[in-house]
Amino acid sequence: MDAPRLTDGKLYIRGWAAAESGIQRIDISIADRIFLPVRMGLRRLDVAKSHPELLGAENSGYSAIVDVSSLAKGNHIVRVYATTRRGRMIGHRLSVPVGLGYWQREWSAARLQEALKGMERKPLISVLMPVYRTPERWLRRAIESVLGQLYSHWELCIADDCSLSPQVRQILEEYRQKDSRIKVAYRESNGHIAAASNTALGLATGEFVALLDHDDEITPDAFLEIALAHNENPLGDFLYSDEDKIDEEGYCSDPFFKPDWSPEYFLTCMYTCHLGVYRTALARELGGFRPQVTGAQDYDLALRFVARTQRIVHVPKVLYHWRAHEASTALAGENKDYAYPAAQRALRDHLNRLPFGGEVLPGPSYGFHRIRFDLQSEPTVTVVIPTAGRLVNYEGNSIDLLRECVHSVLTNSSWRKLEIIVVENGDLRRELKSWLEPRVRLVTYQDNHFNLARKINLGVRHATGEHLLLLNDDVKVITPDWIEQMLRYSQQPDIGAVGAKLLFPTGRIQHAGVLLLNGNPGHPYYDHPKEELGYFLSAAVTRNYLAVTGACLMTKRLLFEQVGGFSEEFSLNYNDVDYCLKLHQRGFRAVYVPDVMLYHYESLSRVNAGRVAPEELKRFKDKWYKLYAVDPYYNPNLPSDQPYYSVL
Repeated sequence: MDAPRLTDGKLYIRGWAAAESGIQRIDISIADRIFLPVRMGLRRLDVAKSHPELLGAENSGYSAIVDVSSLAKGNHIVRVYATTRRGRMIGHRLSVPVGLGYWQREWSAARLQEALKGMERKPLISVLMPVYRTPERWLRRAIESVLGQLYSHWELCIADDCSLSPQVRQILEEYRQKDSRIKVAYRESNGHIAAASNTALGLATGEFVALLDHDDEITPDAFLEIALAHNENPLGDFLYSDEDKIDEEGYCSDPFFKPDWSPEYFLTCMYTCHLGVYRTALARELGGFRPQVTGAQDYDLALRFVARTQRIVHVPKVLYHWRAHEASTALAGENKDYAYPAAQRALRDHLNRLPFGGEVLPGPSYGFHRIRFDLQSEPTVTVVIPTAGRLVNYEGNSIDLLRECVHSVLTNSSWRKLEIIVVENGDLRRELKSWLEPRVRLVTYQDNHFNLARKINLGVRHATGEHLLLLNDDVKVITPDWIEQMLRYSQQPDIGAVGAKLLFPTGRIQHAGVLLLNGNPGHPYYDHPKEELGYFLSAAVTRNYLAVTGACLMTKRLLFEQVGGFSEEFSLNYNDVDYCLKLHQRGFRAVYVPDVMLYHYESLSRVNAGRVAPEELKRFKDKWYKLYAVDPYYNPNLPSDQPYYSVL
């Protein structure tokens, strides 16, 4: 076990465990309580190098997050037990000092007064809570979490959906009499959650409505943080926060640290879910909650919101605890089997509201979706391939990279309206040139100084296609409809760059998007298995990144020309990231499409591949660091020293 890290009442534990027979399970206990889940199978190349004889050493890492905010101050013993596949138990223990709880440390009285005093706007927040046959302890915990808010400008609008339980009514009446900010409506018939939510909406008088399930909890500073975010973004119509899960004994785990607004990710799942706060006037104008999509009525409302407004604000803090018990969707989405089909219906209705339609397909995991947009036209796509035309040695075999690349494009692509431009140095081997000439258009790069960006710009000047597909000569197409899938996004007016999942010939991930951490570009999930789902499926579903690699990048030719193409000040590295950032500055998004897969030998065609000159990185950071010190598609709560979307 590595030294645990204590931050904001959460104990972050990680380490590794391996044995000759393999590891079956890992348990962690603190103060004689077992904490689950423990995430296993994390990559540890250092362990594989030092202990190659142990089974599973390469993926022997484990991690866990334990909420210790409720523990008394002082030292507590952390015990980690690993059980081998032969049934042997290996133990490790460490004494860890636990300080004050999360919220005590986060908001001192002085800081709270300062925050409240500095607010120009103090919006009234109406909490909508539909209630139906809620167990007493969860109902009380939910209501008490509202009563315990540090921000006092709220009202709790409760709609009981004809529970027919005198105990529920008794509890609601008790709280209604206790605090005048609590309003209660009793429905005469059961209408399910959408109808009950509309009843609660009818009670609301606040500028914003916040959605709270009857068995969940919000943090004491939830509405304070929302009010602060509103003061910073007064035009915001839709605000959302990070969230975690809370078990039946009040322990929190599994935090979801979300990206800022990511439209493409949102279509794969309602990642904004908790805490969701909506401008009341717009919610009413849109007709509130639709009964036709009961079970996904909140997703449906959010979809109708984003079709009307792009003023969406992310508060990167955990403000909501989602209750995880045997009957909850927090523990297993299948517990409400009607919710997933309802979400698909809501998505289909959303697509029908867009200028271009499409179909909704099942995603890689329950609760996630794939969107297949309709193609609006059949444009010509120009593939631009810069090359040196080298033969390279790969694992003892001589490979003609350019020929393999062009051959794969021609034979493995179902899209036929293709134009291929190869930008070469004027020294192609005779047999290669003879093979290429009837198949592609050759453009000669005549500059004596190598400049990849300049080479690409030269190729684009000869392009006639409406869309460009920039391609390294060391890639190989393996997804037949790769161009169609990329076009489905590139055709959209707000999307500037589209990237693919690139795999090493071994099948492991080379590219799944580009992150900027501390201003440094990096690839998340680099060298992870092809099947890697990633942090909340960020490697397996379509989503936004600040940039995608130029090894396989589709963009509109007109847009490429408008931003001046690739910046030639970045002769070798970062020209693709720089291009995507120039697009982002103009309001165009980059999209990663994992269903498009290609093999990438990664720079085998370049001399001194993999080496980045310090002056190139400095030039890049001088240009972009102030604007992108924090990557909007990452999260400031996640580690900034490695781009793996891992909480630990």
